[in-house]
Amino acid sequence: MFKEFFIFQDYFNYIVEGVVGYGLKVSIAIALWYFLKLIVNKMGKILFKTLEKSRLEEKLEVTVFNFLKSFFKILTDFVIVLIILPYLGVPITSIIAVFGSLGLAIGLAAQGILSNFVSGFIVLNSKFFKCGDHIQCGDVEGLVEDVQIFFTTLKTFDEEIIKIPNSKLTSNFVVNFSANPRRRVVFSFQVPYDTNIGLLKDKIEDLMIFNNKKFDVEICSPTLIVKKYTPYYIVLQVRFFVNTEVFWDFKYFIGESIKNVLLDMKIKFPICFVPFDKLY
Repeated sequence: MFKEFFIFQDYFNYIVEGVVGYGLKVSIAIALWYFLKLIVNKMGKILFKTLEKSRLEEKLEVTVFNFLKSFFKILTDFVIVLIILPYLGVPITSIIAVFGSLGLAIGLAAQGILSNFVSGFIVLNSKFFKCGDHIQCGDVEGLVEDVQIFFTTLKTFDEEIIKIPNSKLTSNFVVNFSANPRRRVVFSFQVPYDTNIGLLKDKIEDLMIFNNKKFDVEICSPTLIVKKYTPYYIVLQVRFFVNTEVFWDFKYFIGESIKNVLLDMKIKFPICFVPFDKLY
């Protein structure tokens, strides 16, 4: 009985020593993780401050600069893990073999994530848009806030934050409304057949000249065209180019201005009356 007790005590002491020893290693590994993270963060701050002082950041777009910060963080975390695991008794060859197997498994199971990662580099390399640009991807539209490794962040005009996977930006059409310095404003409205279109055209051209001086905004190529004839009214369309940054202001402003012109000319918007007594 005493022999069995001593055997049990030996096993117990062995387990306790193993747990304490490995627990101490884990504690040291955690402390080492935080220590290395502290050093890496300091190095990262020094690196990016050096880039700022050397004015290299000004040569790089904000989009690329933020992407590099995100990539630097993930890369350094991966290197720290490779440094700490051998200390816990995991051979480096086993780590490489495990990461190789995991890479294959993850590559098959997480094709979307890898696709977003690769697409992030494609988006940056194409330079089709940058932070602050107004873009549309599919049915999502807004201002580019940030481009990171896996996602691109947009802020809508309703102040909503939307994260778009980078793979969607490379697989769908993307419209960059800020790419050109000018955008065309198009506004359609209806007038009756007895409208003096020549006089109306002169009035609208005078309106454009007045707005040029009032708002100090260049309004280019203003035209008034007859878009369509209907049995009850004529559809006219005003077209002109303005600076991209004031596009939305003028798009809504022109509607009110044209209404005032029509009121001055005593032109009423046509109303189509349906003769119900002739319906069968």
